[in-house]
Amino acid sequence: GPPMPPERVADTLDYLRALDAAVQQMYAASASLMETIEGADAPAFRGWTGYDSIHRRNAQLRYLQLETKELDSSR
Repeated sequence: GPPMPPERVADTLDYLRALDAAVQQMYAASASLMETIEGADAPAFRGWTGYDSIHRRNAQLRYLQLETKELDSSR
C-alpha cells in the first residue's frame, strides 16, 4: 500500500505504548494469558478498524514475549 503519513506513524507508536503498558501491568499482576487477552485494553484505539481481533492478537504476542523473557532470565 501507500506509505503511511507521519501522523499515523505517531498514532501507531502511541497504540503500541498503550498496549505494552496494559499487558505489562497485567503480567506483573500475575494475570493469565487469557485474562490478559480479554483485559488488556487500549480504549483510545477502540475505534480503529479491526481493533477487536487485532488488539487481542497483539496482547497475546506481547504477553508471550514477556513470558519468554522471564523464562530465559531464570535459566
